[in-house]
Amino acid sequence: AQSDQGVTATGVKKRNKIIQGCKDEIKRLGDKIAELRLQAEALKNKHEEAKGQLGPIVTNIKENSKIVAELNERKFEKCFTCQKLLCSQCSAECPTCKLKVCKEHSSECHSCKKCFSSNCLKDCSDCSKKTCHGCLEKDCNVCQKKTCKVCLTECSICKKFSCTKCFTQCLNCQSKVCASCMKKCEKCTKMACSKCVDTSSCCDDEFLKLDGATKIYGIYQESTFYCYDIIAKKITNVGVGIPSRSRTVQLQNRIFVTGGYVSSTTVNTVSEYNEASKSLVSKASMTYARYWHAIARIA
Repeated sequence: AQSDQGVTATGVKKRNKIIQGCKDEIKRLGDKIAELRLQAEALKNKHEEAKGQLGPIVTNIKENSKIVAELNERKFEKCFTCQKLLCSQCSAECPTCKLKVCKEHSSECHSCKKCFSSNCLKDCSDCSKKTCHGCLEKDCNVCQKKTCKVCLTECSICKKFSCTKCFTQCLNCQSKVCASCMKKCEKCTKMACSKCVDTSSCCDDEFLKLDGATKIYGIYQESTFYCYDIIAKKITNVGVGIPSRSRTVQLQNRIFVTGGYVSSTTVNTVSEYNEASKSLVSKASMTYARYWHAIARIA
């Protein structure tokens, strides 16, 4: 009976020890689970934080992927002048040399307004502006220099093209002609176009008296100020009131009106007619009043 009691006590102790070990293990596992839960919560927070930080990066990657895809579709070539790598949108083909150039090494032709390589543009001998070879294909008939189409004008006599530097105006017929079609008349020694010299129209007395002037101002019917245009051969009323019985004189393209008669009183003023504003401006006073007097020009 004593031996049975001893065996039973020993078994109880072992059982209690096993039970206690199980409890300790359960507690340890519970603490581990709690620790893992805290770690999982921390990882979740880090994940949300990383997700917020990676969102813009992902968006940028997608946008950059689109740009890369678009760039892959373009064809890249080197600029012939600076050898920089250029896409099709940033380069242009020169119509003359058919080579690709960048915007920095291309310019617009002054005449045709197309873009060319800087190597294919030259300065016009007249306006000195950049012009392509196609627009410099003609030479001036007089100076034989390469001139752009904008600066070339057809002569009304020889029908040939000349630059603006070689163009002039005939003082007789007022037509624009090239320098090669201008002559010196042996009779009147005036420079005029060959047409006027051949027909002797430059020797007209009116033209010689005016020394190249085109207008005459004077008094008409005592107090009417008129202008005679020798080219149009027409008399027109200037529309400016002047003293009656006054006189006009022209000095170096300036028109002066002297004296006159206003309200039964003689006038002693000298006025100048301003053609732009069509008005008389008083300049000086004469010692004595004058009307119906004689006047002459001394050059």
